[in-house]
Amino acid sequence: MIKLATAVDIASIVPPLDYDDKLLILGSCFADNIGKRMRRAKLPCVVNPFGTLYNPVSIAACLNRLKSGKLFTSDELIEYGGLWHSPLHHGKFSNSDKQEVLNAINAELATGAKQLEKATCLIITFGSAYIYCDADGKVVANCHKMPERNFIRRRLTVDEIV
Repeated sequence: MIKLATAVDIASIVPPLDYDDKLLILGSCFADNIGKRMRRAKLPCVVNPFGTLYNPVSIAACLNRLKSGKLFTSDELIEYGGLWHSPLHHGKFSNSDKQEVLNAINAELATGAKQLEKATCLIITFGSAYIYCDADGKVVANCHKMPERNFIRRRLTVDEIV
């Protein structure tokens, strides 16, 4: 008989989770969805404190910022289309009030940093190998619907991702 699938023994790869575990879940919309399921199951988890992130560089920047705990400042925000945005955050944090943006992203930073400190499990899901760099060459997590000409798009190499 021809085998058309490879059997994978999940139990030997992934340790089981229980209610004593502290989870930090970061990344793509898959991370959002799996996080919702885990929350419904009452597992203690923090999901995407920077909002949905897709590329590995932005996720690494999120982890580094959570580890440092350094608060965001107003000079890190950009204004476009009547809203203030953080280039390191999902658009759900955008707001016409600059202080509201800072309050929201710093509150989530504090929550995420606290969870990272005590996390027993970190789940990361990548959604794309493509990054977008601004005029200064910094990778942005979100282009916030700014014109494509404001960014340079490139694909990460396997080594860069690893």
